[in-house]
Amino acid sequence: MGRSVFILNSPRQAVMKAQFRKLRDEFGGKGLGIEGPFCDRGNAVDNLVGDIRRRTKSPTAASAAEEAMLALGPQNLPMCKETWLKVPFYFGYGLHHEIDSAGAVAACKTVNHQAGKARVVTPEELTLLSIAVLRRMGVSSHYAYMHLNENSPAGMLSRVVQSLGTGSPLPTPCILITEGNPQLVMPFPPFVVDYPNSRSLASLEVLDDNAVQSLIHIRLADSMRKMLMHEMVTKNPYATPEVCSMKAIHIGHSLFEGINLWTDSEVDESFALSNTLFGRDLELETARDIVAFNLLHDITCRHCHTREAMDTFLCDDARRTIMNVLDEADVADIHEATYVVDEAIASVSYHSCFQLFDSYMSLAAQMNYHIHPSSGCDEIKQNSN
Repeated sequence: MGRSVFILNSPRQAVMKAQFRKLRDEFGGKGLGIEGPFCDRGNAVDNLVGDIRRRTKSPTAASAAEEAMLALGPQNLPMCKETWLKVPFYFGYGLHHEIDSAGAVAACKTVNHQAGKARVVTPEELTLLSIAVLRRMGVSSHYAYMHLNENSPAGMLSRVVQSLGTGSPLPTPCILITEGNPQLVMPFPPFVVDYPNSRSLASLEVLDDNAVQSLIHIRLADSMRKMLMHEMVTKNPYATPEVCSMKAIHIGHSLFEGINLWTDSEVDESFALSNTLFGRDLELETARDIVAFNLLHDITCRHCHTREAMDTFLCDDARRTIMNVLDEADVADIHEATYVVDEAIASVSYHSCFQLFDSYMSLAAQMNYHIHPSSGCDEIKQNSN
């Protein structure tokens, strides 16, 4: 199941060595897997690996990582050198693709960009692809998140990345290479740095492959949900009730996979491990907690999901009417007054925008109902017959 290990910067060399020993004990032999989140699609990753390997000047892990990042480096970062890829990568965020693996990143659709054809991806997606490339080149590597000191050079570069509108609540992703002296591979120059580097990192959270897959499933569910809302608002002709219903079911199943691949109890075990190493309770927030608070909660909390749907589907007049009803009822906490909220929403049922809102809320109920294994889903079985 899912697991993450925190490495906290410490001026004591013995503490750092103890943390890396624990990391190797936990993740030993798992840095070369090319299944799950790092699987290929249509040989798109293998083709990249072949091109990068031909350009790698020496067989070292650092050389392979530098060559890979020179090729994959996002071209809308001003500090990145021009890549030799015919269709380069750019950082961005949108609703044009659903990424569930490194192969899906490599094979994602091209878009027209200012400088020509491009593949627009998030830092998380590019990191996923980079690890898949490195592992196929024989470099043992792990997905990690950098919890940065804000005023460090890396912290400032991280804010540049976030300013590109990548839409993620998570810290900046990176790659940890544990061969020889540990090194970090980042999605921006200088790409490869020795670790630990006390000037930049407050801590590093290293994820195993199941934890990475868990976050992918939850982010994918959130992406599909936003796409569904977008299709309904724009009245996409392909967004028929039947299609929307199957998408809602798929979102629920994706959430089930994400929740169960990295559970709350496993997050608690990660905290306990770090506390044991340092001999005190540490104030840490795992990537799983961040995703649960920012993405998972938005889907599974009825009140927050309703509020977002109101903002998306209801007109200004309908929203004002609802807020007036709530004000008159003196409702201070929306979570403690479900019946008042339901009455307030019912009071705008005559608005032309209400039907779309009501349809979406039925889909939201389906999403939450279907947080169960897809193998046991009656609707899936019926549609596959």
